[in-house]
Amino acid sequence: MEKRAAALILATIFCAQLLACGSLLESAMSDTAPPTDGASAPFVAGEPGNLASNMSQSRIYASIQGDWIYLVANDELLKMSADGNQMTKMEYAEADSLGIPLFVMGDYIYARAYRSGVNAFLARIKTDGTEFVNITAENGITLPEYYRMEGDWIYYRTEEYDGDTSVWNSIWRKNVDGTQDVELTRYDADEKDRVSISHIFLLDGDYVYYYKTLSEQYDPVRAAEDEWYWPATLFSGICRIRKDGTGEEAVVREALDQDRPTQFIVDGDWLYYQNNYDGNLVKVHIESQERVVLLDNCSVFLLSDDKIIYNAWDEDAEATLLYAVNWDGSGNPVQLSDGRSAAINIAGDWVFYRDDEDILNRIRTDGSGRAVVE
Repeated sequence: MEKRAAALILATIFCAQLLACGSLLESAMSDTAPPTDGASAPFVAGEPGNLASNMSQSRIYASIQGDWIYLVANDELLKMSADGNQMTKMEYAEADSLGIPLFVMGDYIYARAYRSGVNAFLARIKTDGTEFVNITAENGITLPEYYRMEGDWIYYRTEEYDGDTSVWNSIWRKNVDGTQDVELTRYDADEKDRVSISHIFLLDGDYVYYYKTLSEQYDPVRAAEDEWYWPATLFSGICRIRKDGTGEEAVVREALDQDRPTQFIVDGDWLYYQNNYDGNLVKVHIESQERVVLLDNCSVFLLSDDKIIYNAWDEDAEATLLYAVNWDGSGNPVQLSDGRSAAINIAGDWVFYRDDEDILNRIRTDGSGRAVVE
């Protein structure tokens, strides 16, 4: 009990410091990027390369642009009409296969590409299938393992290790032309505590959102003496920082015995997250901190234009099935899958998921038009 109380006190102190820091930085916020090469370049948030819902997933493979949906499926790039009536395979000779994540902006598609004898690289392809460009080679940039794209900017997470121990996490931003590589936020491990940033982060408006955990420094002596030892968590929650690297603040702080946010999505003034403590889907108003429980059985979720798409355990099927329900959680859920659903993405009116046999399926949010993606 004393240890728990101490951890709670430390968490409270940390949160207060974090918010105070955010308030101080707030006054220094501007619409310009941090200085690079002695100059300050204007920062313009570009067109989102994918939906926040898809970026909340570990697999990002579907994106809509105009009347067309682009998909990476079975190492191939597919182009499907938004009404679902046309499906074509986009041909290219410059790569053996294409992989995730997939981002589409304006007239261009960006995806991870693979070719025999060459390291994975970032490819840019015109939406009509022409002008295949190896951005990695052309601009001399290294392709990060975890990244998101918006306009001409790549946001990515890095991590360095000392043996098996993570030394620090960091989020960076750089232009696809290889310039203006700027570190937005960095956390160094010291003698007292450690900070970890999840590899899944979101871009929304002026901010980068990410899940952060602060814990005590790992003690090998205590670990040797106690097989159940694990460093105490001092803070766990969802934070955000402006895309110019200023104004970090905690948005949702984990409440002991109430909230343990995992997957999350930002929409306007609201932040939605799956609470791993009780399986509820919760939304919190970013400014007022008003908290609303939307669903009481949810493991993975996405937000379409008018529906919540989510996985929920079904006792009869003994599997997590896919459903759609109104944004406020009201009404009768529409069942979208008959069995297991995984790797969910949305684009337009369509939901894409992999079934028990790892086959990619598509279905509209109203439950119609189910078909295998071929």
